[in-house]
Amino acid sequence: MARGEFKALGIAIAAAAACLAASAAARAQDSGDITVEIGDCVDLESPEERRACYAARVDAAVQERERSAATASPESPSSSPPGETVRLQGATPDGAQHPPTDVVATIAELRETVPNSYVITLENGQAWRQMEPKWFPLRVGQEVRILPSGWGKTFRLSVQGLSGYLQVERVR
Repeated sequence: MARGEFKALGIAIAAAAACLAASAAARAQDSGDITVEIGDCVDLESPEERRACYAARVDAAVQERERSAATASPESPSSSPPGETVRLQGATPDGAQHPPTDVVATIAELRETVPNSYVITLENGQAWRQMEPKWFPLRVGQEVRILPSGWGKTFRLSVQGLSGYLQVERVR
C-alpha cells in the first residue's frame, strides 16, 4: 500500500469511528454493537463524501436495528442480550429477517436492464438484481456465490477467480 492509501484508510477509519460515536445517543437504549460495512465509502474521493457515506451507513444500521427490535419477540433470534454484538442480517424479499445463508449456484440467464446492470437468474430459480451499474465480467454458466452484505436486503455476488463483487438484491 502506498503512503497516500494508508493516510486515506486512516482518515476513513477515524471518520467511521466518529460516526459510530455520534450514533451512541441513538443506541443508548441497547448497549449492543452494530457492524457497519464501509468498504465502498473508503473509495470516495473527497472527505465530505466519505463522511456523508459513513453517516448514512451508520444511520441506516441504527434504524434497521430499531425496526428489528420493535418487531422482535423475546424468542426471536434477532433480539440479543445487552452487550452482545448485533450483526445485521440480510432480509428476504418479503422483508422478514432470517439468518444469513450462502447461495452457490450457476447463472442460467443474464438480462441487461441498463448498461452494465443485470438481472441475474440462477439455475435454482432465484433472480437477483444488480443494485448499481458496474462492469463485471458475468456470463451464463458461471458459478456465483451470494453472501449477505449486512445492509438490509442487499447481498454480495462474487465469482471465484474474479476480484471484486456486485451488490445485488433478491427479486425472486
